[in-house]
Amino acid sequence: MSDKRTRIIKIRNKEDKEKIRDYFYKYRHFENMLLILIKNNYNLSKEEKDRNDFKYLSDYSVMRAVLGSTEGGKHKE
Repeated sequence: MSDKRTRIIKIRNKEDKEKIRDYFYKYRHFENMLLILIKNNYNLSKEEKDRNDFKYLSDYSVMRAVLGSTEGGKHKE
């Protein structure tokens, strides 16, 4: 069994390759921003500061609504 974590995918269509690369970089950028927000807010929650959104950033329902650009509904505050 191989321990490699990387996969090689060869895409011949240049347009598809550019779209996938663009999507991948946007996703990585978003993921990095989200991790920074979670870390900063977690530290604020440990210090018991008044302003922290850690409970929202770590809540599955809230993040699903935010990423899906929904208006709210059952879990709306």
